[in-house]
Amino acid sequence: MYLRFFKSELFRASKHKCVYILILVLAAVLFLESIVFLKFSIPGMSQDDVYSMGQEGYSAEGMSESFNMGFNAGRAVSPVVHDEEEDMSEEDLPAYTLSDFWGEGLFYNDDFPTLYWLNVSSSFHLFAVAVFTALFLGSAYKHGYDKNLIVGNRYRFSLFFARITVIAIYSAILLIATFLMTVVYDLLFTGSVDWNLDSSVLGYSLVSFVLSFAFSMIAVFIATLTKNTAASMTVSIMLSMGFLSLGLSIISFVMTYIFPSLPSDFQLVNYTITQYAEALSLQSTGKEVLRALIVAVVYSFLSIEGSLLIIRRRDIG
Repeated sequence: MYLRFFKSELFRASKHKCVYILILVLAAVLFLESIVFLKFSIPGMSQDDVYSMGQEGYSAEGMSESFNMGFNAGRAVSPVVHDEEEDMSEEDLPAYTLSDFWGEGLFYNDDFPTLYWLNVSSSFHLFAVAVFTALFLGSAYKHGYDKNLIVGNRYRFSLFFARITVIAIYSAILLIATFLMTVVYDLLFTGSVDWNLDSSVLGYSLVSFVLSFAFSMIAVFIATLTKNTAASMTVSIMLSMGFLSLGLSIISFVMTYIFPSLPSDFQLVNYTITQYAEALSLQSTGKEVLRALIVAVVYSFLSIEGSLLIIRRRDIG
């Protein structure tokens, strides 16, 4: 029965326009990101700034890094300092031309794995899978599709697992699309691809998929709980954009202030999917990867169990 449900749900998913629209939007977002990373450069901004900001993820520290990076870049472009005794003359002001901002960007000479990591860590695939999950499950609840199937055969859980399999496949498709688009845009903007592929790329891709799947299960739980497309999409999108992570980061800061005995590196944000999706890199240590996998497994298990509990208790009649 599972295979029949799976084929049916896979066919139903293929008829959703959002499946293709989200991939096109992903292509557009990665196109803009590739321009920023490969062609656009800002005086005063370095690769270390980008790495530092990425390691902080969606935390308050990450927001601070972003602000400082933009502020320093602005000072580099227009370092005018007004002083009571002496003002800079026009001759002292830096003369920038278009070529100073457009040409070889910060990551123009970097290899493919680095560009792939930059695109994946932007986490737009989490946004896309959140939208897809809300629409895919919401349409079934909206049109009574669930009731017709389950009343006819009573296989509630087989239908549920068929659906999360389809969602997992779409999560994998989004990551594969990110890989392929990185190749295309690297060729487009640099003229060649420095592959330099090794086991770290495969490992990073697998961990990213596990994190994406875990996040999609959270979106599934929200959709199962609310049975409302708008509500589930809104909450899932906010989670994918790091609003919860940012809030937890602020709470952690307040807690360390109120309870000085807490470790200095105490951060609730380190227990969220979006934080690891943003902060993990090709150079992450085995300990960091293990933590990410444990967090992903825990969220997946709790979300699936929560969804099954709701399905078990829900009266479909």
